[in-house]
Amino acid sequence: MRNKRIVRGAARTVIAPLTDFADGIIYAGDEKALPLRAGLDCYDVATAGGALKDGPGLHRELAASLNMTDDSIDQWLPVNVEAVWLYKRYDPVMARRDDRLVIWAEKQIFYIPLQNGVKLVTLFPGSSFLSKPSGTNYRLNGKDVFILCSETDTMTVIDGSSYTLAPGAPFMSSMAIHYERLYATVSGEKSAVWFSDELDPTNWNVTLTGAGFIEMLDDRGALKKVVSFLDSLYIFRTNGISRMAAYGDQTQFSVSHLFTAGGRIAADSVVLCGDRILFLSSEGLCEFDGASVRKALPKVSERFVVSETDCGGYFEGKYYFSTRFKFYTAPVQGTIMRAESVEPVLAEYDLRTGGIRLMRGILAKAIAGVTSENVHALLIAHADALAVFDQTGIYKIWQAPAARTKYWASPLSDLGYPGKNKRVVEFYVRTDTDITVILMTDKTSRNHAVSGKNTVQTVRTNISGRLISVGVLSTEAGTNVGNISAKITVY
Repeated sequence: MRNKRIVRGAARTVIAPLTDFADGIIYAGDEKALPLRAGLDCYDVATAGGALKDGPGLHRELAASLNMTDDSIDQWLPVNVEAVWLYKRYDPVMARRDDRLVIWAEKQIFYIPLQNGVKLVTLFPGSSFLSKPSGTNYRLNGKDVFILCSETDTMTVIDGSSYTLAPGAPFMSSMAIHYERLYATVSGEKSAVWFSDELDPTNWNVTLTGAGFIEMLDDRGALKKVVSFLDSLYIFRTNGISRMAAYGDQTQFSVSHLFTAGGRIAADSVVLCGDRILFLSSEGLCEFDGASVRKALPKVSERFVVSETDCGGYFEGKYYFSTRFKFYTAPVQGTIMRAESVEPVLAEYDLRTGGIRLMRGILAKAIAGVTSENVHALLIAHADALAVFDQTGIYKIWQAPAARTKYWASPLSDLGYPGKNKRVVEFYVRTDTDITVILMTDKTSRNHAVSGKNTVQTVRTNISGRLISVGVLSTEAGTNVGNISAKITVY
């Protein structure tokens, strides 16, 4: 949009676009170098299509998302869910799928059958885990089983409604199936990858042809997670990644080291996402293609505050992760003070477009994409609820609607007139709901309450400075804000 100029002596009046919300959140050093269409701060909103709308949210109505016939499942879910998996099972007796949701909560293992009409949350008797377990599917002796292990508990193999223990297995911090062996990082010194006997993940007797281990004694740190990817086994370590070529004959196993990280890698954030692996480190969000690592969001990563307990998941071509983020608050009216606060965030990263959306205040304990015969949902273990991710912007926890503050703010800009003073006379905006438009300069700020109306509104103001920023604050559902432009006198 070209600025329309009216010459009045030494001063000029222009109609200037302030933002079209096109770029979402961008942050790379000096905000004065960023375009106005970029969001310096941007959370709980969506910016696709050039309008500001409600971002995604969570809801607690699990039964509806799992295609159950009533909502009793929501009332009987255990509290403090900390891990969730999909157990892929075929029932040979009933000759049908019998997939189940497996949950770790209150140090116990529960499961929920995912077939229509079945509404039970069932406790596996005796299957307690004192520390957070890892889980994986496997077909053992012609049966679909689900294997659970942890750093402090004996390996447990679930078969339908019963389970068996594998007391000879080491205590494991992570595991992966690769070429019919189970590979694991273990508790204790965390310097070795263990592997089971071929075709039997419950047999850990060390022999030249059966189970064994490979030690890695170098400066890349503890072995934290194993992932089978692109015909190799990759070991994610505290400060790097190693690759293990591991086929049937263990005498042919070999190890090479690919990457040394400048920061610590969060093990639970390491997720296979189609043709790449994504993970968080103290350097930000990273992508690994099997050969090299690149920073996925260089313009945003410096605002992530990553810890070793952060987690991630993959669903519908997007990587979801939970960490902490440096937010800037809206300025106090009449000042230019924008306090920085580090808060939990659930983030959605689109692998195709490279776009990111942030949901402020959500600290997930586990993230799981579930795709079964009649279930397709992203589950988030959050606070004391097992919540369902919702793209429509619904935000309901414990069946009660929760108000969300949605915020978008542009960087300060000279609008293409460096060194010139500007006075905003009025601005123009269309919004479906009540919002607050915040104009800020390098000298002061002013809040403007704008009522929802299906037409472009003219809002009079009077604020001056050499740099100008615009922000939008909303607490109502159905946010839909169009482009914002302003009449500005440049002098």
